[in-house]
Amino acid sequence: MGERNTTIKEYAKRNNVPLWMIAERYRGGVTDSYFSRLLRRKFSDDEEKKILSIIDDIAREMKSINEATKKRLRCDNGREKNVCKNHN
Repeated sequence: MGERNTTIKEYAKRNNVPLWMIAERYRGGVTDSYFSRLLRRKFSDDEEKKILSIIDDIAREMKSINEATKKRLRCDNGREKNVCKNHN
């Protein structure tokens, strides 16, 4: 067996990014099963950097969505939406 991409898998897991989301952005979008097969072999350094960058982008987007959702939940908790100054 060749060297596996444990760095990519671990990095994705640490950042709570599912592999299927990475697959959607890799090379313009590939299936998650194909991406999983690609992970069986070592990527070139350039390809690994691209994938790690994709993971960073997705993690950043997910974080901003989660923060916006938390703000909205705090704002809407027990109040009418038009009462909250942050979402008017």
